[in-house]
Amino acid sequence: METESLEEIEVLEIEEISSKKGFITYDFEVKKNHNYFAQGILTHNSEHVPILCIDEVDVVQDPRALEEGKMIPCVYKNSLGETFFPLTVYLSTRKYAGGLMEKTLKETERSGGEILRWNIVDVTERISEKEARVDEPKVLRYISRELPLRNLSEEEFNQLNEESRNKYEAFEAYAGIAEHPMLSVMKNYLVDRPQTDHDHLYKPLVSVYNNFKQTSPEMGEAQLLCNKPSSSGLVYPRFDSIENAISIDEAYEYLSGEESNGKTLDELVGYMHNLGIEFYGAADWGSTDETSLGVFAKIAGGNSWLVDLVSAPDLEIPEIKEKVKELTEIYRIKRWFCDSNYPAYVKMLRKTETIYGRIPAVGVKKGPDSVIDGIVCVQSKIVDANNNRHFKVLKTRNTDRVFDSFDIYKWRLDGKGNPIDGKPEHGKDGTADIMDMIRYYFYSMFGRGSKVLFSYDLEGAHNKPSSLQHKINELSLNKSSNIKKSGKKKGIVWDI
Repeated sequence: METESLEEIEVLEIEEISSKKGFITYDFEVKKNHNYFAQGILTHNSEHVPILCIDEVDVVQDPRALEEGKMIPCVYKNSLGETFFPLTVYLSTRKYAGGLMEKTLKETERSGGEILRWNIVDVTERISEKEARVDEPKVLRYISRELPLRNLSEEEFNQLNEESRNKYEAFEAYAGIAEHPMLSVMKNYLVDRPQTDHDHLYKPLVSVYNNFKQTSPEMGEAQLLCNKPSSSGLVYPRFDSIENAISIDEAYEYLSGEESNGKTLDELVGYMHNLGIEFYGAADWGSTDETSLGVFAKIAGGNSWLVDLVSAPDLEIPEIKEKVKELTEIYRIKRWFCDSNYPAYVKMLRKTETIYGRIPAVGVKKGPDSVIDGIVCVQSKIVDANNNRHFKVLKTRNTDRVFDSFDIYKWRLDGKGNPIDGKPEHGKDGTADIMDMIRYYFYSMFGRGSKVLFSYDLEGAHNKPSSLQHKINELSLNKSSNIKKSGKKKGIVWDI
């Protein structure tokens, strides 16, 4: 019987996929050959092989899968009678202290295995000697000892106080790269390395720099520089009560480009509504501690501002409902991200009517990794590896506790006084409740399971103009473009 080869078969469209009744199946193999045909399709049944490679250990969701994977490699003998003993290779960045990769490293050390370390600079293509101007005198610079990236001139260094100077080291750089923003991590290494180290598998320097710009210092130290993630002390050690704060006047001037002249919070919020800026809420019920309700403004460029906070102990359900309703109407909140431990609370809010309709409340997805993922999201917004701060707290009487909470929010300690990785301390003073509330917002908006990029409501009172209209106008430099619905679900078209 003649059959077409796989190369000759062209699949144009799958018309239907339907379920069939179960049939008895048989597993068979030809010795030393695990390939077989099933309904005309060449299939491969995996065999036990002498080598196994596991990539990105820390993102393995089920630790049991990793343990099962260790059973795959086995002793192997070839046709010449040579024996190959099993080998497992782990290829992974170090995302979390105390994660699966850290556990694997410790097990490898105990078992006498070999550990090889390299960082992203090791696989970055060289800088040419001509570009680095190696024939000219070297230039004295002061570079940061750790992330975020910082590179100062001697004059800038001398303006720092003594405590800040301890964070830098003196370094003589080639003239052509003396002011390069990556000098603190690459130093002269990319110039001194073999000049043939470029193209092929080496990463372009501009691409590596973009990696640092998009990564928090904690993740940059771990994943890009291959240093162990810090897990001691504060959960958010890089939160700065000055750098991560913004006053009402500063906020207005940032948005308008004009002097504030003493704007009030109400005036600022009104101006933000006119710009089409969206507000979101986050709620932690606090269980036996404090209920924490926060309001966030989503600013262009991936920035977020915490603009209001209500945090109090012993709030009853009716009080919580009224507080959420009040905040929803003041800020025209698009969505509430709520603690899902009490589904009845979320259902109650969704049935509550406001002047804009029912409260748009959803429960935050929780799982084994949601806490650490949420913390990483907050860390990356507090400051990234290029020293950009995308999270600000609006300084008002209501938000004073936020600054205090960041200052004391620590990792839980074990019996020996060592921090427990991934386990923040949950005291009874309301600090953890405020921090959980902040984490719910960032995890929902920017985390692994986030689905909210920007929402739009062409007819509702929440957006006049809508944020989508505002964004399109901004990108097109056309203040009169029009948005309208298309015939398709969730489809839009715009005229420019």
